[in-house]
Amino acid sequence: MVIGEKSDSFIIKDVYINENCINIEVLYSGGCGDVEMLLFYNEVIIEQEKFIRLIPVFSDHDPCRSEVKGLFRYDLKEFEHRARAEKIVFQMDGYDKKLVFALPLH
Repeated sequence: MVIGEKSDSFIIKDVYINENCINIEVLYSGGCGDVEMLLFYNEVIIEQEKFIRLIPVFSDHDPCRSEVKGLFRYDLKEFEHRARAEKIVFQMDGYDKKLVFALPLH
């Protein structure tokens, strides 16, 4: 977790890359107010494995308690140049599968 950031509770149902965006499908309790998900990252190297750790921080300014599905999309434009030179592996906190982002060379 990012120091100073507190995340409200949510469940990550799926994470995938589509059209150069990371898509995060979540379930949370709400339904009548604003929600926001910030996505922080840092690069990690553990035992010869290099990946980018994704840290989602969810804010639910919503007093309602219905189960809500949400989709959050994050553009990977910042990583496109690097993804043309080498594959990028992402690992999201709270999600077991790794994501690979690679683009063809021009």
